[in-house]
Amino acid sequence: TKTKSFLLTSLVSHTVHSSMQHRQWLQRFLMTFMKFRLFHGMTTKTHTQARWLEQSNISQNSRNFNFLKAVKSNKFPISIPIYSHELYDTLSTRDVLNKCDIISVEGVINLQDIEYKNARILEFYDLKIFINASVDNQRKWYTDRFFDNVKKSEDNPNSRFAKYINLPKSCILKNCNELWEKVNYTNLVNFIEPSMKNADIVIYKNSSHEFEF
Repeated sequence: TKTKSFLLTSLVSHTVHSSMQHRQWLQRFLMTFMKFRLFHGMTTKTHTQARWLEQSNISQNSRNFNFLKAVKSNKFPISIPIYSHELYDTLSTRDVLNKCDIISVEGVINLQDIEYKNARILEFYDLKIFINASVDNQRKWYTDRFFDNVKKSEDNPNSRFAKYINLPKSCILKNCNELWEKVNYTNLVNFIEPSMKNADIVIYKNSSHEFEF
């Protein structure tokens, strides 16, 4: 049978604490919704296979289209690029996606209604989920992750955050706030929030990373 592709797009996917939690919640949700035994990994005792991918791994219209078309056509294994959040770029090495029953593609722009080669990319997906949160929470989580990435860059001089290591905390916060206002918040208002209308399901995440309908 053809692999089911579940698209998960999240307004809070940039947070340092939430990713694993919302994946675990999605597992429970899908087990109920689809009657699958979903596991974060390649296989389970019931032989249902699942794989999680970030949208940035298959960004750009041509990559996205070719990847989803290959999945729907069961043309496994599929070679996919690996994205580094430390470098904000794809790596020279690639990953391999083998055939599995459920593919969850995460990313903040996945619900954009894009046409490519006379096809709507949204139509490839079987289920589209939009995870929402208040702007205040998103900004706090963004700031927490920013400082966490700066700390981690002490062991990774190639990280984009390494340039902040020796700066006073006030300067790091100033840069963080400027990036939030100019990039993240602008994208949130202009591109991410308007795509909510394309979701099959909208879920709200509170300040404790708990999900509410």
